[in-house]
Amino acid sequence: MQIATSSDDQTVKIWNAETGDRVSTLTDYKGRLLSVDYSPDGLYIATGSDNKTVKIWNPEVGCCVRTLKGHTNNVSSVAYSLNGNQLATGSDDKTIKIWNPETGECIDTLEGHDDGVLSIAYSPEENYLATADKVVRIWNLQEGKCIRTLAGHEYGVTSLVYDSDGKHLVTSSYDLKG
Repeated sequence: MQIATSSDDQTVKIWNAETGDRVSTLTDYKGRLLSVDYSPDGLYIATGSDNKTVKIWNPEVGCCVRTLKGHTNNVSSVAYSLNGNQLATGSDDKTIKIWNPETGECIDTLEGHDDGVLSIAYSPEENYLATADKVVRIWNLQEGKCIRTLAGHEYGVTSLVYDSDGKHLVTSSYDLKG
């Protein structure tokens, strides 16, 4: 098992989860890396950065295989769907883009946030997407519409995660309220 981390030093580091040893370092980036996610099959890594792009990497060979362009500000969150057929990205441009990671095509752009999108999570059944600035929005992906807003944090929601059956969503925030 491996873990990927992204950093202000413009690198992605791959770690052995059992030993803690660094396995490799991916470079070839111009900008701070703000988010990282492994594809469900473990074959690719997506990164978002402050240069407005998303890169898809093949960690086995250590190179970028695709660059996704379309956001107009920092890309602060990336998340693969559980089946790997979609990649959602959130940006300081207040939008979420849904991509086909295989082709690099932007499938949809979701708009409605008042601030930059800090975090993203697919529901287990993959027909809903939770996104957050300081308000969480739940999107029906088939319709491309926000169906619910969850307010309760005073500051940005830094992380979102659904439980395994998709009935509960856990959030964390700078305001220290859960």
